Amino acid sequence: MKNTNLKYFHCYATGNDFRFFRQDFKNLKRIKNIVSGVDEIYLFIAVSKVRRFNFFDIIFKKIVQKMFKNHPAIKLVGIIFKSNIGRDFSSYQAMFEKIKPLVSDNDYVFFQNRSGYGPFRENWYKNFVEQFEKFPSVAICGSTINFCDHPFISSNNDMAHVQTYSFLTKVSFLKLFGEDFPAINETDKLKIIANGEIVLSQFFLNKGYKITSIEWPNEVIAKDTIAFNNYDIKDRPTKKHYFYHREYFRGIKHKRYTRDNIMKFTNFKIDGLVLFTPKIFADSRGYFMESFKQGSVEKILGKIKFVQENESCSSFGVLRGLHFQTKPFAQSKLVRCVVGKIIDIAVDLRPKSPTFAQYKIVELSEENKQQLFLPQGFAHGFLTLSEKAIVQYKVDNYYSPEHDSGIFWNDKDLAINWEFEKYGIKKPIISDKDAKQQSLQEFRNSL
Repeated sequence: MKNTNLKYFHCYATGNDFRFFRQDFKNLKRIKNIVSGVDEIYLFIAVSKVRRFNFFDIIFKKIVQKMFKNHPAIKLVGIIFKSNIGRDFSSYQAMFEKIKPLVSDNDYVFFQNRSGYGPFRENWYKNFVEQFEKFPSVAICGSTINFCDHPFISSNNDMAHVQTYSFLTKVSFLKLFGEDFPAINETDKLKIIANGEIVLSQFFLNKGYKITSIEWPNEVIAKDTIAFNNYDIKDRPTKKHYFYHREYFRGIKHKRYTRDNIMKFTNFKIDGLVLFTPKIFADSRGYFMESFKQGSVEKILGKIKFVQENESCSSFGVLRGLHFQTKPFAQSKLVRCVVGKIIDIAVDLRPKSPTFAQYKIVELSEENKQQLFLPQGFAHGFLTLSEKAIVQYKVDNYYSPEHDSGIFWNDKDLAINWEFEKYGIKKPIISDKDAKQQSLQEFRNSL
């Protein structure tokens, strides 16, 4: 695509929460090696400082500079390290501020964050431009468009928005925001999505502009367009894409609502674990949800009878686990966090399981209202991330002190990455009992 009067910018946003930047290097390598279809790209990278600026950040910067040195079609203009407030949206704004002195109104700006894996196909930039120009009055072209509001805000299906892991726009449209780029001062993840991703598209739709996508190349969406899709398309796209959201690759077998459309469930690579997400009905008074429904749960898990419900209250930095009961008092658990926030962990201890000794970490909170089901044969634990966390869990067998057991939380063979530094925890608070739990090897020897 040759047009000497236009410039093409690529703004890539990430964070330094993963110190080795593995996914970023994968994405940047693809950007470097896969032909974009335009003559020259001006590349900017913004890194949100989830951790303090450190040695790994310096190494990342040097490696990236070396990657793009003397590249024939990509000019690395700058790498910015900035506050984590506003995350990707403040990153997008920070990079746009760097771009402003270099641009004209008709120049293109492509935005990508770490969750946008790619590009995977040649001529990716060129085809985004062509899709953008396919219809009149388009302000944004994304990989995918979602009609649904965030499920923890409302069940509305009239909030069309480009999903911001990869999208293209023009400088003239970005200038309409002035100094008020969406969500740049937000710290809460839910508000970043609601006031960032959704507001970005709604801002333009309310002004009479339109949005389009690679997923639906023959569709252009206006404010009054009736929704023709009712699920989050980024997880299950139907077209071959240049960029895919990370959820597409996370080994999730399927993600859908049950027939009564009240409870969504997610399966993982570790068979038997299920994450339940309730549908929230919110209005000016507050919200309503079904937190548990025997019939809905049994449609997913099969016949199960919970006989006891337990509750714990923990302060910031408390680590409980890894707990389980042995047969014949083994327990399945359905865990939720009703106050605060935790990372919940399930460890597969089923001797014949192909995922034996593998673990899954899920964030549970009063905001996301999700519940994690662990079948019998799993050890369970959690780490408290909020000032106070109240955790409730249903079990399908009664407590039996004689069958109570556990695995040491910091077992060297399990090698669980609790990410204490990320959450500002210098040393977890552990009970005397949990500090003396058996090792994984001792557990193996007892089988």
